[in-house]
Amino acid sequence: MKLSQKVLGILGTILFSLILAFSMVQSEVLAAQNTTSNGSVIIKEINNVDDLRDYVDNDGAYSSLDIIEDKFSDIHKIIVKENGTLVMCGLEEAGYIKTQLFSDSSLTNCLLDEFCMESTREKIPTVEVKKGTYYYRGKKWNGYNPSRYAMYVGFIPANRKAEKQANRFTDTTIDSESIDIKLVGSPQEFKEYCEENPDPAFTDTIESTERDAYGKIYEFTVEEAGWLFAKPKTKDIGIQWSLYTHRDFCSRLGIKYVSEKEKYQNQYYYLTPGTYYIRANRWNGHQPEPYGLILGFLPASNRIQVDDIKLSKDHSYATVTFDYDDEYFSDFLNDSIRIVSGKVHPCDLQNNDIWKTNDRSNAIDSNKVKFTKNGVYTARIESKKDDFYCLVTFKVSGIVPAPKTPSITSAKKNAKVIKGTADKNTTVYVSVGEKTIKTTSNSKGKWTIELKTKLARKTKITAYAVNPVGCKSKVQKYTVR
Repeated sequence: MKLSQKVLGILGTILFSLILAFSMVQSEVLAAQNTTSNGSVIIKEINNVDDLRDYVDNDGAYSSLDIIEDKFSDIHKIIVKENGTLVMCGLEEAGYIKTQLFSDSSLTNCLLDEFCMESTREKIPTVEVKKGTYYYRGKKWNGYNPSRYAMYVGFIPANRKAEKQANRFTDTTIDSESIDIKLVGSPQEFKEYCEENPDPAFTDTIESTERDAYGKIYEFTVEEAGWLFAKPKTKDIGIQWSLYTHRDFCSRLGIKYVSEKEKYQNQYYYLTPGTYYIRANRWNGHQPEPYGLILGFLPASNRIQVDDIKLSKDHSYATVTFDYDDEYFSDFLNDSIRIVSGKVHPCDLQNNDIWKTNDRSNAIDSNKVKFTKNGVYTARIESKKDDFYCLVTFKVSGIVPAPKTPSITSAKKNAKVIKGTADKNTTVYVSVGEKTIKTTSNSKGKWTIELKTKLARKTKITAYAVNPVGCKSKVQKYTVR
């Protein structure tokens, strides 16, 4: 016996209400799990905004989770124990929520009124605050359905680096199915793979005819950064799929339609190492029909990687050698490898200000680059063949700065003693005429040499220092008066 559409609609409404009720109970449990004894939410101490992005992308626990049915979420308290910067990462799939931060419990002095976002890779608002108590809530500005609103609160201390903290993971488990992804060497290789009509990475069917009905959850893990390519393998049946970085579906990188009318080039993401989750839902139509995705992954190391980092003999510099895909990268004149200081998050992969694309000031001329300062650096390879640029982040260490040039503080006519200063505990070579004398500066950086004969007027003296790894300073010149 077939059920009428009206009965199906009633059953669907009941099912949705049960799911919503479960989600609200789950929200209360998780909120309590991440609340301290004084009623304040858990804050993740971080050094920068990217730290919070990485925390979210690696299944970090949210500070609060609300189901907003009408206008506002619950009010949550933040206790800040020192001056610093609050980083407010509010997530809601449709973007229908604003995060409001107040400095008073009566919610009259609003410090922040910012839209939530689909993706933690977009701009995350920050607010400089002083030691004290603050309050936040979610405000629905659009939409009619209940909204799931997750908040991650980060804090950057003003006068010290963040302490290392263990991630607090939620107690939520999901029923997911692991899938494998085809490794490809280029976008063209993925296109050719799709033309072979392979089996998709997964095939599913949303049986429910109701809007916002969901399919199964699929997960996959990537061991390194790179590009994910996707091509739908289905008819145009009103299905869309979302990619999440978080197992509780708080952080969505984006949403794409499941239709063969969409070209595969329009369905791609640059991913960092980690586990990702795919879930499809019905946004239109009523006909249950199988759908699937052909997935390919291009590791960033296929296009650029650090082949070698070698210190010079005296440790004054390091030479970094890059290996790159010469089929993608034609030459250093028409294409470019750009290098900037620090770690660049994928959200800034196309940021022209960071990469200074208006000139070639940070573009290198060969695959060998000399570095004179220790630190973390990021290189981006770019080609006119396509816009699938790739990043590699690396660390240069072990460089010892050249010692400062010694000074000669005392070398008078008729004296038998020459005195000076240099970096502490360095070897100092002093030449008087054609004779060179070696000495060592003490723990205070002072050095002295004694001569057998008196210094004559206009005698030429030179001095330079060498540190323990053999790096030489510039030469100091002096004429006796």
